[in-house]
Amino acid sequence: TIEDDDLSYIKIFNLSSKMMVNHIYGMLAKSVVPALMAWNMGTRPIYLCRASAEVAPMSTLQGKKSRRHTLVLSKQESLDDAGQTFSRHLHKFMKEECLNFKQRRGNEMGEGQAFPCHIVTSTIPRARETVAWNRMISTALSQLNPLDKGELTGKEISSIAEDASEWHAQYLADPFRTRYPGGESQADLMLRLEPVAICLEQQVEPSLVVSHTSVLQALVAYFRNSLAETCMNIDLPLNTVFKFEPAKGGGWKETRHCICSGESDTL
Repeated sequence: TIEDDDLSYIKIFNLSSKMMVNHIYGMLAKSVVPALMAWNMGTRPIYLCRASAEVAPMSTLQGKKSRRHTLVLSKQESLDDAGQTFSRHLHKFMKEECLNFKQRRGNEMGEGQAFPCHIVTSTIPRARETVAWNRMISTALSQLNPLDKGELTGKEISSIAEDASEWHAQYLADPFRTRYPGGESQADLMLRLEPVAICLEQQVEPSLVVSHTSVLQALVAYFRNSLAETCMNIDLPLNTVFKFEPAKGGGWKETRHCICSGESDTL
């Protein structure tokens, strides 16, 4: 038992139901204390998925013959027909998952909603429209917006290598910490997502995050407890939901669900 009040310490009672904080300042007060208060022993799942995007032939964009396809992503673009279809499939999947969770818990939650779920999205229209469901509340957060590439927004890495060769060389040397001109780095994005991770941890009902590749790569790395520096290599297919459930002994059990085909696998 610590009795010397001149020391810096954090005491946790009964799995963070009570905390005593003494002489804690700076980053510890900003990050560690909220995280300790948010962590709980609940069994609620957390779901992550990408907002839908229109698929167009690469040759349409580059004026070259190619059989490859690329994703046309616009910050202002609304959902197309394929996106609307995914939204309906996602609604059906989440409703079944959340109502099953509610039945297992045997208590009242999600009052006033079609099913109990804490939903957060980016502020980009196609993300918000993905979860524009009747009798469901969602919150748009700017923290969930894609990585800000500043002056290089909308450019492919191949064209950046030609137009900004000096910056591109720095990026290849350290892709995690190299900041885009007038934008942010992946390390900056991690700091931006810190409050989001704490908010997800403190939920006692299922949570759904609809966002974009750079953001979801960071969140998946967090729940996998993998290196943040390598999160850019995580594959995030469209029309797929990543489900994370608390595992016995700590950590999270991960499953993937391909919404439009009904397939799933476990990691």
